[in-house]
Amino acid sequence: MPVTKTFTPKAFAKENPQYTGTVSLRMPSYVERLAIMREVDACGDDNLARLEVMARRIPSHFAGADVIRLDDQRAFKTWDDFEYESGLSDVISELTVQLLGESRVGAAIT
Repeated sequence: MPVTKTFTPKAFAKENPQYTGTVSLRMPSYVERLAIMREVDACGDDNLARLEVMARRIPSHFAGADVIRLDDQRAFKTWDDFEYESGLSDVISELTVQLLGESRVGAAIT
């Protein structure tokens, strides 16, 4: 049974945030986690390549969002909304970390 985690990104808790809301991810199964780890390990010490590998995995795990940009009340609900909004790059980076989380199936970093 798939596990979905909904959380408030850390970037939204900073002083004077530009966005507010939550993001939901379907956490990877054990086999998916192993495949992600294998791909990331193949990048060696190239951190940018590692980030790219993880970012390419997010769309298949993105379960939705309820995010609002505070200055104009624009809503961000889909991966397409996130992918093209430069102000959400810190959140996308956080999503990549959430995907691997703990070594338990379906677990996420808490």
